[in-house]
Amino acid sequence: MEGPGLSVTLHPDEWREIAELSGPTWRLRRGDHRAGRFFDMYSDRRKLLAQARKSGWITRGTIYVVSSDDDETGDRRSMWFAYRDEAQAEYEDRVDSGQADATLEEQPGWYATPALNDRWAEAFRSDLDLVMVEEFAVHQIVEAVMALDGLWWSDRLDPINLSAPRGVIFPTRLNEWAWRKVTNE
Repeated sequence: MEGPGLSVTLHPDEWREIAELSGPTWRLRRGDHRAGRFFDMYSDRRKLLAQARKSGWITRGTIYVVSSDDDETGDRRSMWFAYRDEAQAEYEDRVDSGQADATLEEQPGWYATPALNDRWAEAFRSDLDLVMVEEFAVHQIVEAVMALDGLWWSDRLDPINLSAPRGVIFPTRLNEWAWRKVTNE
């Protein structure tokens, strides 16, 4: 979900639990011993999105968001749709199943251009989901124009809710990093 590159974390044991992973743990460090340089994905990204638009990777449009509360966690959960009729059908399904708090909203959003879709398909061999367009566009701009190693999501450390801070090192920056195995699990 972080985009093409090497996924990294400062909490390998928690990620092993979250993702149900096994295998060795590796310690990474930049070859020049400087700190890794990552773009904070929760910072203000408006300028980067404007640049992605100018670069022909995204375009503005209306998206349709269906939301309701999760009965188990109480969190608000949403699905994004490009077409109103699909969103309307999902909304009606939720209401019919007793989710009286369900909402359907129109809001401005970003759509991938064929160029961005092609980059995603090349990396993942799948279609780019509407909910990932903004993050992947930021990923492409940061990798192309900023002298950074990758992206960072400073999520809350909460393995029970499948959450931990994480990052991705761009493939184009991997040659600047060294690694060594620290466990053989």
